[in-house]
Amino acid sequence: MNKTSWLNGAAIVLALVASVGAARRTVGRSVTAELHEPGVEVEEAHRIVSGSTVADALLMTLCAPERVIAVTSLSAEGRNAHRFAGLDTVRTLDDVEAIIALRPDVVLTHNVADPRRVERIRAAGPRVVDLGLLEGRASLGDDARVIGALCGAPEAGARWAAAFERRMAAVARDVPEASRRDAMYLSTYGDLFIGGTRGSSYHDVLEAGGLHDVAAADHEGWPTYALEELLGLNPEVIVTRTGMAEVLCGHPTLSRLRACPDAMVEVDGELLDDPGPGMLEAAETVRASVYE
Repeated sequence: MNKTSWLNGAAIVLALVASVGAARRTVGRSVTAELHEPGVEVEEAHRIVSGSTVADALLMTLCAPERVIAVTSLSAEGRNAHRFAGLDTVRTLDDVEAIIALRPDVVLTHNVADPRRVERIRAAGPRVVDLGLLEGRASLGDDARVIGALCGAPEAGARWAAAFERRMAAVARDVPEASRRDAMYLSTYGDLFIGGTRGSSYHDVLEAGGLHDVAAADHEGWPTYALEELLGLNPEVIVTRTGMAEVLCGHPTLSRLRACPDAMVEVDGELLDDPGPGMLEAAETVRASVYE
């Protein structure tokens, strides 16, 4: 992985940490986006614009193609770009004129920490539906049910959510509890050592992949770690993004971790950072890397 790719990946991780932190601080806010509440009936839509990579993937699975008029540029240019060929793209919710020009019924997004970002879109007519926080398995099932209902297929959304849970639970079902290895997710950017644990998709991937997340006892979400804490946790396995093992194990202090270098599990960064359907493939990759 070249330096530019590594920096871009690190920037995405940092942006995720910042955006989720901002959303947690603004719980209970008065928003201009419609914040979906679980159990509330969802009105069907015929022209949907997505501003979320998770929504992109679910729309491609649950929605008739003619209802989806635009997805995020991240998805359209990513590892599954073929699935989004021919669709218009949205780079950010700040592209108000471009979004309005598509004449959507609904604009879907996640984690609107600053409601001013969507004010002008909603003022122009479309509904802006905020699906809420991205919390891995804890939020994905409800996202699927909402998107299924928006697409006129609520039963399909519910079936997909149930099937996804069954498949995640089956990934490492054959690994006995007593044989599961201690692990953590870890990445770095500059002097920051960034994790992902309880309440995040990284934790879900580790646990579904047959590992015990050692950071979950004392941390939640996306913590940053001091070197001394990492040495104290000292997991058997470290899961990280492709190209990051060399960086972490090349650090003069972290090189003492027992996972360095032979128990560093690298997963494609775009897949590992996916808090949506990609969690299943990421968990399967982790399970195969550790136990096969």
